[in-house]
Amino acid sequence: MHKGELFFVACSDNRILGFSSHRVVDGKHRTAVYVRGEAARMGVGSALFDVAEAEARKRGASEIQVDASLAAVCFYKAKGFKEIAGGKHRLKSGALMDCIFMNKALPDSAPSARRETG
Repeated sequence: MHKGELFFVACSDNRILGFSSHRVVDGKHRTAVYVRGEAARMGVGSALFDVAEAEARKRGASEIQVDASLAAVCFYKAKGFKEIAGGKHRLKSGALMDCIFMNKALPDSAPSARRETG
């Protein structure tokens, strides 16, 4: 865990179904989502991602980044992320995992001062 990293955990019947996190590393907002296989495609990952994204917005992020596992690329694309490049992510164990570096722009959620024409 990194200093200032927040974790959000989804549980049911005293079992952890998944977690998400948000942290700022070198000024860049990063998030991650993990869902246990038995909880896949039940909305758990989406709910966990949504709270991590909300935290990033709360902290003033204009963009968030992920190192997506190959199995999670479609999930992140559905959440509005774009692929940057392929690479390796170092796990806490020291092992390297193939991943896709991705980012998502977070447009300012404040109402814009657009003028209507016509």
